[in-house]
Amino acid sequence: HLEPFYQRELGYRQGDFPVAEAVVKAYGALDGVRLSMLTHAEGTPWHEIYVGKGENAGDAPIPGALIREQFLDVARRSSHAPA
Repeated sequence: HLEPFYQRELGYRQGDFPVAEAVVKAYGALDGVRLSMLTHAEGTPWHEIYVGKGENAGDAPIPGALIREQFLDVARRSSHAPA
C-alpha cells in the first residue's frame, strides 16, 4: 500500500486534513482530462465565474469562498459514499 504524498513526504498523518483526504478519495484515480471536465462543469466555481459572467470575466479570480464550498461539498458527498 502506497502512502499518499502528504504522509510520505510531508509527515502528515491520516486525519490531519479531512477535506483534502475526502477530495483525494473521491478524485484521486482520475486523470487530468477527467478532472478538468469535472472542475469546469456547470455549477462549479470555474463555470460560475468564467462562463456565467461571459466576456466580463476576463482574468477574474475565483473567490476562495466558492472554492471552499465546492471542496466541502465533495467532502460531504465522499463521507456518505461506500468505501
